[in-house]
Formats: sequence, C-alpha cells, structure tokens
Amino acid sequence: MLSSFARLIEYAEHFSKAIGVPKLCLVLVRRFTGNNAPVTVSSFGQTYEIRPLDTDLKVATQIFGRQEYDLGDSWSPINRLAAEWKAEGDTPVIIDAGANVGYSALYFAHKVPTAVVVAIEADRGTFEVLCKNVASNKRIKPIHAAVWSHEKGVSMTAEGENNSWAGRVSEHGSRVPSLLLPSTFADIPNGRPLVVKLDVEGAEAEICKASPEILHEVPCIMIEPHDWLLPGAGTVSSLFNALAGRRVDTLLRGENLLIVDSSLRAA
Repeated sequence: MLSSFARLIEYAEHFSKAIGVPKLCLVLVRRFTGNNAPVTVSSFGQTYEIRPLDTDLKVATQIFGRQEYDLGDSWSPINRLAAEWKAEGDTPVIIDAGANVGYSALYFAHKVPTAVVVAIEADRGTFEVLCKNVASNKRIKPIHAAVWSHEKGVSMTAEGENNSWAGRVSEHGSRVPSLLLPSTFADIPNGRPLVVKLDVEGAEAEICKASPEILHEVPCIMIEPHDWLLPGAGTVSSLFNALAGRRVDTLLRGENLLIVDSSLRAA
C-alpha cells in the first residue's frame, strides 16, 4: 500500500511539473466526469492540447515532466554541431518517428532551435491531433506515414479505445503510406539527420534493418525497445548491427535508450 501511495505521489509530481497544478486538476476533473473536451496547456513555452480521456496526459508527463528525451549536458554539443552544419549550408533535421500527438516534436523544437523536426505518425486520427498541436511552429513538418522497410504501404491496427499510442504497423495491407528513413527528410533542402527518434511499437526492427547507413552516421539516436512486447523478435538487433564499430555513449531515460556519439560528449 505504501509503495502504491508513493508511486501515486511521484506521478502527481511529474504530472504537475509537465502542465502545472491548475491545468492538471482541470484535466483530471474532465477525465473523471467523462468529458473529453481538450484542455489547452503549455510546457517549455510550447502550447498544445490534452484530451482527458486519451493517453495524452501520460505522454505529456513522460516528455515534459519526466523528460525522457533529455540529453542533459549533451544538448550543448548537439546544438553546436547543428550550428556548424547550418554555417556549412546544411539543414539539421530531427526525425521523430512515432510522433503521436506532437509533444515530442514540440520538445525537440524547443531543445534545438536551429533544427527542422519531421514528425511522422501513422494513425490518421492521431496525426490530425498532431497537426493541430504543432501548427504554430513552422519548423515542425508533419507527415502522415509509417516509417518502414519499403514504400509500398502498410496497415495499422490499434489496441483499445481512446489509446492513441498503442497502434502497431503490419506488413499486410496498404491503407497507410510507408516511407524509408531517408525519404522522411528528402524534401528538406540539404537536410542532414541530427537526431533519429524511434517510438514505433516494434517497427524499429524493420526500420533499422532497411536504413543502417543513416543510423551508423547520425550523431544521436533515441529508441524505445519493444522486445517486451514481441519476445524473440530482437527488435533492436538491427540497430546494434548498424552501430558496429562506432564509439557511442548509451544513456537510459525512462523507457528509452539515448545513444550519442562519444566524441560529442567528450568534447
């Protein structure tokens, strides 16, 4: 009982850190009364909406409360590198695959002000919410597609109602456009991947297998492994193969592995 209470207090702390106590109370009241009217909130100077009956509050808490994509001191060398690329005529690109409703894209746009963020989401309803949340930030480019190992289209299956983050991509069918990783930034003039973030419910195996050259070069990779969801699938094995021969630092933040080129952190 004590551990459950302590966990509740911890979650409440992160919830309030993400969106503030007054807005948290409003979201919870609407949730408990079955009212899904969105609540407009702000985090890190970014304004977006939370739907009380979906997983939005939990996602916002992971990103803005727990800051599960926070590189700490490593953001400084990442930003210096982005500035160097800009000076050379290249456009730093953050690829946000599995962008959900756009909170991670807003977070990345805040952390790297010189980068273009490509926010890719396969679920049509979730993508529409994403577009609304990022509309005011012109550096965020939404794409309705699934990042995959080919560009022939895939199918999308959702698990549970009001659960926008549980959709999984399947090889069978072609209802959703699919893109190879290089195609996600092909339309950005002189685009150059700075960060690749993958939260794709097991699709990371197909993505990493199809585009190892990008993963071998990109300065930072953020990935949520899903071997717990797909036992025996080796969902990040292809990523480890792509990283062979590289010196990288691996950080653990919540559910994610944050992989940064060691030379950046040493500098």
